[in-house]
Amino acid sequence: MAPVGNSNPVSNLDAETLTLLTRSLKAGVALVQIEDWQILFENANFFSWFPPGSDADEPLSERIPGFNEERARSRIENGRPYSLIMLVGMAALYFFIKHLQTLERRFLIPAAFFFATLFYASYSSIQFIVLSQILWFYGPRENNRKPAFSSFLLLNGIIFTLCLPWLLFVLLVFKKTA
Repeated sequence: MAPVGNSNPVSNLDAETLTLLTRSLKAGVALVQIEDWQILFENANFFSWFPPGSDADEPLSERIPGFNEERARSRIENGRPYSLIMLVGMAALYFFIKHLQTLERRFLIPAAFFFATLFYASYSSIQFIVLSQILWFYGPRENNRKPAFSSFLLLNGIIFTLCLPWLLFVLLVFKKTA
C-alpha cells in the first residue's frame, strides 16, 4: 500500500524507496499514525499477515486481532530504558578494556558488576556480554602482554555468581510449571 494524500508524513518519502527498502525484509513493516492508528505505509509481508477486511483503509486497531490501543499508546509514550542499558554497557566495557590494557585485576570486579547489571537490565544484552569476550584475544594491551587465563575465569566466574540467583529462580519456576 503506497502512502496516500499530502497530509501524510510519509508522503515526503519516496514510496518506491520505502518499498525497495522493506521488500527484502522477512518481517512485516508498517508505518502507523498513533493518533488514529491509520496505516500510512505497509510492506507486502505486513499486508499478507494482516490483510484489511471490507474497508481497505482500516486502521491498525481493526486489522490486528486483540490489539489494545491504550496499552500500545502507553508503551510508545513511555519508551524503553535504552539509555540505562547503554550507560551500564559502556561502563562494563570501560572497566573490561582498562583491565586488558593494564592487566590489573582490580578492574575485573567493576566490569563483572556492570556486566551482571546489564544482564538483569535486559536479556538482549547477553549477546553483548558474550561477544565482548572476543576482546580477550584482540584487546588493547600495553607491552604486548597477554592476560592470564585466570583473569578470564575470574571475570566470568564473578558474572556467573552475580547472575546465579536469577538463573536458579528461573530454573525452579519453570521446573514447577513444566
